[in-house]
Amino acid sequence: MRKAVNYMLLVVGMFVLSASSVFASTDQTSLTEQTSQTAQTRHINQTSQTEMAPTRIQAAGYWNAQSYIAHIEGTITSGEGRWITLSVHSPSGKLFYIDQTTSGAGGKFVFDFPIDKLETYSFSVNGSGAAEKFQGTISKQTPTDPVDPVDPVDPTDPGNPPGPGNPPGPSGTAGGDTGKETHSADVWNVSLDELNEAIRLAADKVVSLELSKEISEVNLPAEAMEKLLGLSLVFKQGELLVRVNDLADLFPQVTGDQLEGASIVFSVKRTAGRENPVSFEKNLKYVLAGDVYQLKLYLKTKTGKEIPFSGASVSVSLPYSHPAIEELLGIYHYNETSGQWNYKGGEVDSVKRTVTARLTSFSQYAVIEYDKSFDDVANSHWAWKAVHTLAAKHIIKGIDETHYALTNNVTRAEFAALLVRLLKLESVGQSPFHDVQNNEWFAREVTAAYEAGIIQGRTNELFAPSEPVTREEMAVMLARSIDLSQNQPVSDRAFKDSSHISAWALDAVQTLSKHNIIEGDDQGNFNPGHLLTRAEAAQAIYNLSLKVNMDK
Repeated sequence: MRKAVNYMLLVVGMFVLSASSVFASTDQTSLTEQTSQTAQTRHINQTSQTEMAPTRIQAAGYWNAQSYIAHIEGTITSGEGRWITLSVHSPSGKLFYIDQTTSGAGGKFVFDFPIDKLETYSFSVNGSGAAEKFQGTISKQTPTDPVDPVDPVDPTDPGNPPGPGNPPGPSGTAGGDTGKETHSADVWNVSLDELNEAIRLAADKVVSLELSKEISEVNLPAEAMEKLLGLSLVFKQGELLVRVNDLADLFPQVTGDQLEGASIVFSVKRTAGRENPVSFEKNLKYVLAGDVYQLKLYLKTKTGKEIPFSGASVSVSLPYSHPAIEELLGIYHYNETSGQWNYKGGEVDSVKRTVTARLTSFSQYAVIEYDKSFDDVANSHWAWKAVHTLAAKHIIKGIDETHYALTNNVTRAEFAALLVRLLKLESVGQSPFHDVQNNEWFAREVTAAYEAGIIQGRTNELFAPSEPVTREEMAVMLARSIDLSQNQPVSDRAFKDSSHISAWALDAVQTLSKHNIIEGDDQGNFNPGHLLTRAEAAQAIYNLSLKVNMDK
């Protein structure tokens, strides 16, 4: 049986450092220690220690210029069933290939792998219980006896093995393993040397660590925070992608004493085959569109204390595979206290089939299709798609669990809140309006919209949050929310009642109309003074969302 791990180191726009490289970038003792100890214990039970001969490995490698296949074979003196690990380095010293197998009858083992062009490729072979690993170079010449290049008659005869007092011959050397363990089972420990090399070769200021599907934990030395200043760090496993723009910003509360001897840990565990979440709300159905991911990112001190990241957000992209309705997808966080899934946002990439959101903490996350319907919104209604989609984005809500109230009017506070949720705006101060108190549900939304220049008050001190919005007021707020100067108009429509539009709103109405963000009635009128309905608000916000997403 053979267990193979292929290693590849790529730089394509950004540097990708494969977890498999760490698996064999130094020595391979982590792969063989347990087996070695077990084998030695079993052997000691059978013979006395004074009778035991040291386990040795011998090998030779050559390259076939016609097939472009490199062939390495050899023996381990402890016989059949021993784990054998091969690592091959390119002429530049980078890890080129790694593989693992078990020895067969007589301790023999063989490895074959492609090399496009033979240069000075070096290799090392280690095995269960071996006192030393074998090191050599791959040559074009086929060895006289590939089973035992040192002594074809007696492979157990140590002869005159290379060592400190015996300089190696051209085929290879045997020596102690001075490397440091960087991989064990599902954990990848990134050394400073590897991190430095990744930073040196990184393009576009992005350092990417690519995890094989077996890897569930990555450990970085705490020095990475300083070394990665001004760089982005990406953890990638399949289509799962976690991007940290500035690692140091995630741990602002950590002291120098805590950093000493600490490590930064990223872990991921994936659970497939989960049942769809149960909804406790009427007319709402959750559909799990992919696997559930348990994510962690924390600093682990030398005493074992775990400090979760805080102070900044992290971009996370999760894949989806279920044949879902893409406009209804989002990333959701599982709240263990309430037992509910909470919406965290999400932009859908239909080509990569991923959903991306910025998260301020890690826990269980999944891509979920949020299918919300209302009894008073038939799927034949012109605003149905807008209501259905914006409900899934948690931008609009019903007046209760089962009713949306299409014809109800929209207040100034409500429309400001819709725009803020769409644009994901955050307030940084307090409202300047006397009629917007901090304990009001809309206080943060109104403040954020004011700070972004989207809304103004009736006066400098009054916003009038409960007053209804007219259609021309809606147009002005929409126009302030997006810059359409770089977009080509898609319509030359003019409203029949343009003369009734207030001068302060005319430019906004005309611009939005040309970009199909707002529409008129069946008679071609805009009706600027009419009060905005909840159906019209949903359609306008939905149309604006298409432009916002297109401009990203």
